Amino acid sequence: MTDQSFMLMGQFQEGDSPLHRLDPRLKFVICMILIVCAFAASDWPRFTIAVIAVCALNMSSGQGFSRLLRALWAFRWFFLFTLLLHLFMTPGHTLFGVAWLSKDGLMKGLMVCGQMGISVGAATLLASTTAPGLLARTCGWFLSPLKLVGCRVREWEGLLLLALKFIPVLREELVASVPGAEKPAAAVGSAKALHTWKARLLVVLDRLVLRADAMAHDIVAGRDHLEPHCHLEPIVPFTFTAYLYVIASLFFAALYWIISGL
Repeated sequence: MTDQSFMLMGQFQEGDSPLHRLDPRLKFVICMILIVCAFAASDWPRFTIAVIAVCALNMSSGQGFSRLLRALWAFRWFFLFTLLLHLFMTPGHTLFGVAWLSKDGLMKGLMVCGQMGISVGAATLLASTTAPGLLARTCGWFLSPLKLVGCRVREWEGLLLLALKFIPVLREELVASVPGAEKPAAAVGSAKALHTWKARLLVVLDRLVLRADAMAHDIVAGRDHLEPHCHLEPIVPFTFTAYLYVIASLFFAALYWIISGL
């Protein structure tokens, strides 16, 4: 895996797949329900249903499984730490007759890692198939009732949009700082190498601050916040694609509920 492919993880990719065309509010609800079902699964059959649902959702995005695998690979050390923590710290039956290895902890750790993996997958699909402006507008739509109690939902929406649009900028600057970089540690002392990397980091930080400031001014001035393609269409009546996703979601929910009752 190259650094550039890693940096593209979770970044929005334009497309014409059914998941791209799905209303972002409905897409958001489906992904959140999927995450809740994953963490609510206390046994492997229900967990398997959640995995199948994520795979089906990914297939409808038309992106293949490489992007999803890159997202999971980025969290590999976190998953490993979680697994080892359960393996060593959970009381229960021993593993291979070793007192400090827990078989129950191993199974629990695998379950927790799988639940977090489903959450990462659902979040990646949501972010990679929804434009940042639409995603920010969707969150603002769900939070709009808070306007009745004086909350500044519009400002929250602008801050979220700034954060979402700044992530690709951060990736772009970090990737741009890698090609052609010297390897001073091989030629000079560690002090000189540290000074070189410090200077390079300061330059990157300066560029990031300037670009973030320009983006914030654009959002406040309304030049970026109200883009035409970020307009939310009426959620009803449902489109044919939306009906298909609702029916599929109800099918998986019924299957999840039936298996939990067995």
